[in-house]
Amino acid sequence: VHLNLRMDSHSMGDSDPAALFGHVASELSRRKIAFIFARESLVAPRLSPIVRKAFDGVLIANDSITPAEGANLIANGEADAVS
Repeated sequence: VHLNLRMDSHSMGDSDPAALFGHVASELSRRKIAFIFARESLVAPRLSPIVRKAFDGVLIANDSITPAEGANLIANGEADAVS
């Protein structure tokens, strides 16, 4: 499943994005979805740590992430892969 955690396309928005994406991730995990492809920059506030905590599958981080930043995300357990 591809999620745009930045909510910057198609006029998407929510008053509580942390609760929204936490719930979505939890439900996707409950349904045994294999992976989430999460589009989010590394600028705060970040939602991927919330998604990572709620989702048991593979989390793929994406959006202008350098190789060094990607390696750091994987080493810290914030993502399983980076594209």
